[in-house]
Amino acid sequence: MPGVTDWVQRALTELGQDATLKAVTSYIQERDPSVPRSYISLAFRKLRLAVERQQARPKPGRVNPAQGELDFPE
Repeated sequence: MPGVTDWVQRALTELGQDATLKAVTSYIQERDPSVPRSYISLAFRKLRLAVERQQARPKPGRVNPAQGELDFPE
């Protein structure tokens, strides 16, 4: 039996990354009614937060220790 996070990932793959929590919950409950709705909600929020953090993280510049400066690629 897949974990709740796996179910949410499957639902997002099937429904699209912009699927709503309600759509994801319905998808999972149709296939496995034993999965608690609160767990689905928590897994959904964690996955969304992880994606947002990854997209918001700036790429660091390289540091040249000999110069003591940041070297930003062009």
